[in-house]
Amino acid sequence: MPISAMPMEEMPHQQEEEEMESFFENASLLQGLAATSKLKRGKGSGGWQWCRVEMRKETLKCRMEMEKKRIVGKLLLISQAVTKGDLDPGSIRAEAQDPLGDFCNKDSTKISNGTQISQNIDSLLAELVPKTASTGFLATTYGENQDQVYGLAQCRGDVVGTKDCSSCIQDATKQIRQRCPNQADARIWYDYCFLRYSYKSFIGEVDTSYGIFYYNVDNVTDPEKFNEELGAVTDKIRAQAVVPESGGLGKGETKLSPFVTLYALVQCTRDLSKLGCSQCLAIAVGNFPTFCNNRKGCRVLYSSCYVRYELYPFFFPLDSNNTLHAVDDNNVMAIAYP
Repeated sequence: MPISAMPMEEMPHQQEEEEMESFFENASLLQGLAATSKLKRGKGSGGWQWCRVEMRKETLKCRMEMEKKRIVGKLLLISQAVTKGDLDPGSIRAEAQDPLGDFCNKDSTKISNGTQISQNIDSLLAELVPKTASTGFLATTYGENQDQVYGLAQCRGDVVGTKDCSSCIQDATKQIRQRCPNQADARIWYDYCFLRYSYKSFIGEVDTSYGIFYYNVDNVTDPEKFNEELGAVTDKIRAQAVVPESGGLGKGETKLSPFVTLYALVQCTRDLSKLGCSQCLAIAVGNFPTFCNNRKGCRVLYSSCYVRYELYPFFFPLDSNNTLHAVDDNNVMAIAYP
């Protein structure tokens, strides 16, 4: 299978390279690829970077998120602010404006600048920005006949009505066209919003055909208790999410010990029915044993729903009695696959 590697940012420490090498050697997630492709490690000038593997004529992208110092530094500042009671939520929200991933469907209709369908996509995106910023969600169409395009944009439920919702959608509309300039089927995920468009109708349909998984490389120390509590809290917030008044959002927390709290959030796109939302979340949570097994933190992102849990608070409003203390000196790996 053809494999290519390209350098991204240089890794700051030899220790990080050794940790990532150990992870690649032992990660059970990668074992499932053995039957279809051989994954090699690609090095840039400074260490582990990212790799691309061709698998069954599809592309699997692996990217190592090596931003420990930046993230830990921010969390220390946030922790101090929470402790003093003078936290500005806007300062935390700013860090969520980097894309978590994107999908440009190479098999979709090819477009070029100036064509009617390309113009319709631009018009669709222009409509999505202001309306999503004010309501947190919009699913709509633009154009007619073979040039008609469908679009959907949604902000995470706990940031709806903030400037971060509008700025996230604005960034998404710019980035999706830059990253997928020739595709008529594209999607982009951020921490605070999601946006997609296609020449095929998808509104109201459950779509788990493409997923992105982020997880902490560290395991919890008491897997039995952790999985019991994780199951209970995710059941609770999944029930919240399917209530029509919730806007597809469910969030909650539970104590694992006097000093450790588990935080979890789920969200469905608001075009789904109650049954569709329930089905999507069941599939997402059903991936926990495979992709998130005993991990300290994990995210599962589909085009129709989103699930995340962490051992630190990551959604709003923050409880001023909590401090952000549970980010370890480790790496997080993101994997996207069709």
